[in-house]
Amino acid sequence: MAASAPETTVPGRLTTFLLGVILLGAVLLIVAEFLPLYEIRVVTAVPKGGHHSAGGHHGYALLVIGLALTLAVLRGRRRGSRPGSDPSRLELAYVGVLVLAATALIAVSLVTERNVDARSATPDVRVAAVASQWRWSFTVSEAGRQAAPAVDLVVPQGATVAITLRSTDVIHSMWVPEVRFKRYAFPDRTNRFDLEFPDTGSFEGLCAQFCGLEHDTMRFTVHVLDRRGFDAWLAEHGS
Repeated sequence: MAASAPETTVPGRLTTFLLGVILLGAVLLIVAEFLPLYEIRVVTAVPKGGHHSAGGHHGYALLVIGLALTLAVLRGRRRGSRPGSDPSRLELAYVGVLVLAATALIAVSLVTERNVDARSATPDVRVAAVASQWRWSFTVSEAGRQAAPAVDLVVPQGATVAITLRSTDVIHSMWVPEVRFKRYAFPDRTNRFDLEFPDTGSFEGLCAQFCGLEHDTMRFTVHVLDRRGFDAWLAEHGS
C-alpha cells in the first residue's frame, strides 16, 4: 500500500491579516515622525543635537520585522507544514489585538515625544542656566537687554523661553514639578530646550540628581510675571 503524501496546511487569512497589521504599524510609525498629528503647548524641550528621529527608526525596524515575517510565511507555504501546526484563530486574533494596541501606544508616544522635543527658531526670551555645587545661576536676556545672573529664574507669562543648561562640575538635573519638566545638566555638553509657562506665579525648582553633601539645598524658584511685570523687572535688573 503506497504511503500517502503528508497533509499540508497553509497560513490562513488571519495570518495574512496579522502580517498586514505589522506592516501597517510600521508605516504609521514612519509617518508619525513627519506629520504633526497634535501639539503639546505646556512644555517643549530638546537635548543638544536637534530633531529627535526615534519614531522613524522604530518604524523602519518594525517594517523590517514585518517583511521578515512575510518571507517566513511565504517560505512556509512552499514547504508545507504538519497538520495542526498553525495557531488557532483565537490565538491569531489575540496576537493581532496586542500588535494593534502596542503599535497605537508606540505611535502616540513617539509623536508626543517629537512635539515635546521641538524648539522654536525665534524664542521670546533666552536663559543661560548654570548648575554647580550647590547653586543655580540664571542669566535672562531679551531683545538686547540682559539681566545680571541670579539664583532664581524670572520669565514672562506665555512666552517661549529658550534655555541652555550646563554644569560646571558634576551631573545635576533641573526639575520644575509644576510644569512636569526635568533635564540633566552635564559638565561636558550643553542641553538646549524651550519652556513655556502659561500661568503667572512662583514655582519651586530643584536639582533632582544627587550631586553631593548639600544636594538637598540646591533649589530655586521660577517667577512667572505678566508682560508688564517682566518688563519692569528686566529694566531694573538689566543692562
